[in-house]
Amino acid sequence: MEKKVYVCSNYPSCDSYVGVLPHSNEPKGTLANGELRNLRIYAHHVFDEIWKRGIMSRKDAYRWMRDQFFMTGEQAHIGNFSEYMCQRLMEKSQALLEQHNKGTGGKKMNIHLNAEQRKMVEENLSVIQKVISKHVMLNESVDGMGYDDIYQIGSIGLCKAAVTYRSGSDASFQTYAFSVVRNEIYNHLRSIVNKQKAKLTDIAEKQALVSSEQTPEERIEDQAALDALRLSKERYQGVAKCGIEALELKLKGYSGAEIAKMYQVKPNYIVACICRAVKYLKKDKAFFADLGK
Repeated sequence: MEKKVYVCSNYPSCDSYVGVLPHSNEPKGTLANGELRNLRIYAHHVFDEIWKRGIMSRKDAYRWMRDQFFMTGEQAHIGNFSEYMCQRLMEKSQALLEQHNKGTGGKKMNIHLNAEQRKMVEENLSVIQKVISKHVMLNESVDGMGYDDIYQIGSIGLCKAAVTYRSGSDASFQTYAFSVVRNEIYNHLRSIVNKQKAKLTDIAEKQALVSSEQTPEERIEDQAALDALRLSKERYQGVAKCGIEALELKLKGYSGAEIAKMYQVKPNYIVACICRAVKYLKKDKAFFADLGK
């Protein structure tokens, strides 16, 4: 699917922009230049560790954020934060994480940064952007990961670099961090690919042909699904649209192998398209509304 953004009125001389929430025209936050966008992503990464490590629930973590800065629920949105607010959130989040780390004997803290190391990370966030620009080809329609997702993985790599770097070594921190960040992103993407291969193989092995001996009630349900899929297809592009078309053909009785032959691709690719389509359709209110007609 195409990604929509709001840009500054002085674009392209000003590179400030903000993304849009899926299936809407609502911005994710306020306009931000490259430096602020990256700082927001990193601040989100540090804050998210609070609920990801089970210190509190996600809902309670946002309530904690509101209490720390005397904000309303609407204001407690990192996509609206300034550079100063991002820095303050990171400081408070890191303090909470360190406090929790002491209470658990360090068992839950995978990466512990001291003040000097945090400063190294914050001053070298541009390394992550350089790695992504040089070594990562972003295609959210294929692997489901956009720039923000990759940047967060890079943030983990940058933290690891700050912890393991030894001052006085031949390489500068930026040179060392570049390699660590790149490897962190590569390893994560490689693990995703391996998981997807295993999942697609499992799904392909379990798929069965659609039975031609249907009751009249089942035929009516299939027709309703076909109508809903036909209408929803107009709202999607790329892999998701291909998946919807494959679902239509499945309901008409075609096998995965037959559909793959029509598109001149491997059967696993059709399975991947269907998985992507189902992922989007599960959140598509219009699809369910059409399905119920």
